[in-house]
Amino acid sequence: MEETKVLTKSYIVIYDNETRAIKLKMLDNGTTYVPDGLATAEFDTEQELEDYISENNLIEDNLLE
Repeated sequence: MEETKVLTKSYIVIYDNETRAIKLKMLDNGTTYVPDGLATAEFDTEQELEDYISENNLIEDNLLE
């Protein structure tokens, strides 16, 4: 069983690793607990976040911000 991920940096993305669909993208994160089975990444700057989304071909369709 995976350990629950805790994201604390200001800029985060949570996505489905199989479909590449973004489930949540936040630009002013506090603390976010991520359920098992979802991929995550967190960053110090918005530019790093946008670069990651682009470089990993993540899909920003119907996402919550």
